[in-house]
Amino acid sequence: SPFWKGTPVNRGGDPYPSPEYLTDLWGSEACDFIDRNQSHAFFLYLAFNAVHSPMHALDDDQDQFPGVNNENRRIYDGMLLAMDRSIGRVLERLDKHGLTDNTIVVFLNDNGGGESTERYAPHSRNFANNKPLQGYKFDVFEGGVRVPMIIRWPGQVPPDKVYDKIVSSMDVFPTLIEAAGLQVPEGQPTDGVDLLPFIQGENKTKPHEWLCWQNRSWLPKTEGGFVVPTRKVHNSAIRKGNWKLVRLNEKLESGDRPSPWHLYNLAKDIGEQNDISEKHGEIVKELSSLFDNWQRSMHPSIE
Repeated sequence: SPFWKGTPVNRGGDPYPSPEYLTDLWGSEACDFIDRNQSHAFFLYLAFNAVHSPMHALDDDQDQFPGVNNENRRIYDGMLLAMDRSIGRVLERLDKHGLTDNTIVVFLNDNGGGESTERYAPHSRNFANNKPLQGYKFDVFEGGVRVPMIIRWPGQVPPDKVYDKIVSSMDVFPTLIEAAGLQVPEGQPTDGVDLLPFIQGENKTKPHEWLCWQNRSWLPKTEGGFVVPTRKVHNSAIRKGNWKLVRLNEKLESGDRPSPWHLYNLAKDIGEQNDISEKHGEIVKELSSLFDNWQRSMHPSIE
């Protein structure tokens, strides 16, 4: 497992065995970085492996969940505990150096939890639970694209505030740039926006009127009987307010008729179970037009 003590890691291109469980090591390295850079501005990107497959947790961490009978879920919980421990150490280190009030901390993950069915090779199974959302990692359903995002900046971001408008990981860069008193380089526009005016209540509008997603399908069982990403077969989605339009397994450049769009009202159907596209043709037309225009504005995908 890449999480275990002794796993080869690299520093400056030179491999060396990890001296501790990898999630703990990332926390130690982050704390050391803060120690070395406390006297000047810094940017720290801390990307944990946890809770990514292959699943591996320390025995002591698993033992903290005696009421979880399923071993796979107990390992998952143990991995979460280790990540929480390392994040706590980082926040404590900011406190130690008096940096907390002058540091903006953003926590988020890249996608929903991974699937655990027999479609996937054993080492790729994640044993996450995304209920009540439909879908997993790689899906454009809410289970694949709706993730936690937490921002902490004492005195600037109201504590305990829940912001319910749709935002994106694309917003992190411009938010941090503005918080640091910098500007996005001229001629290099971003799709993201500075979230602080919205979170602070200065801007009463929405950060995004709509957002789009597109990724490759993982359908055919080809390599070793397990799914692999399929070239030129995509899943797509667009969300505007509580309306969500989803299209699955579209074969690009095949000449085939496009896959149908499915429409969901997330306010009433967060699990995306009831396709209401036939009842709301005007919404389908509006959102599909927005999606098509967005897709045409993109650079060609890399195959």
